[in-house]
Amino acid sequence: MRVRLLAVVLLLGFSASGSELRNRLQDSSSNLGALTNLGKIGNQQLAAAFTKYNETHAGCVSTSNDSSPRLLITGFGLFQGAAFNPSGAVVDAIAGSTESFGKLTGSDHGARVYNLELFLGAQKVQACLLVLDVKWDFAGAVIASEMERFQPDAVVMTGRGTYNAIVEYGAINLAMPMSGFNPDGSPDRENTPIAPKILEDEPEGEIAMTWNQGAVAAKVLPLILELGATLQIPPGARSNNDYICNNVSYLALQAAAGKTLSLGNGSLVLAPQIASNPKVGFMHLPMTIPQERQAVEAWSKVVLAAATAVLE
Repeated sequence: MRVRLLAVVLLLGFSASGSELRNRLQDSSSNLGALTNLGKIGNQQLAAAFTKYNETHAGCVSTSNDSSPRLLITGFGLFQGAAFNPSGAVVDAIAGSTESFGKLTGSDHGARVYNLELFLGAQKVQACLLVLDVKWDFAGAVIASEMERFQPDAVVMTGRGTYNAIVEYGAINLAMPMSGFNPDGSPDRENTPIAPKILEDEPEGEIAMTWNQGAVAAKVLPLILELGATLQIPPGARSNNDYICNNVSYLALQAAAGKTLSLGNGSLVLAPQIASNPKVGFMHLPMTIPQERQAVEAWSKVVLAAATAVLE
């Protein structure tokens, strides 16, 4: 009964401009096999955080009624005590705001959302931009639900990596037992996977991104070299990419494939209907990007170039 009650609370708090999203409670005996699990308190906090997000955010909405392509771009806030996450800063910069440099606060309730029109060359694009808390399952749930709400043609997710930029090949069904983080970058010990896989009943193998990795890499490489950085193009999903960047990639790909996502041991059940068949991919940005406006804006052009390649 607890699983059912928690999911019902989520559904009651869920709305979208003009149409209710179909994040549905599924029968626990037949559809809750592939579970994520953050422990009792973590699972409860996940459900509560997702409810609060939907109570306080309108989410991704169309900015016009024309048939221009729709683009979802995501980045992250602080983690591991670092004072700067270039992925969130780049998303803010694309939206025209560099004051926050990707930092979130508790009053953001898990995310900052921008809806705007962009021009990628001569092509007008309706864009939704998300800066997300570094939280297991929460960030993935927000992305999956916004994919249903917005029906994007392309989903370009970004995160802070190591010393190279990386155009990822795929995601793996593995979950590092390392905590998520609060908006100020401090550890959230309750937001930690207690199972070795993201979805327990899914195989451990990789799922390929649905973007064209080669085309994206070819588009961004000249810009990355101009910035004095290097680009890694892995031939498969990386086994050491098992933190929250991989978590959101895996959940977004499963959502795009029409899978029901049973998160937090069933405390949050999403069955997103994504008819737009989006191209989905993830790019890691170098951790060495300086916390300077000029550098962040330069890397925002790299991310937009990746988006251009996905939409071509």
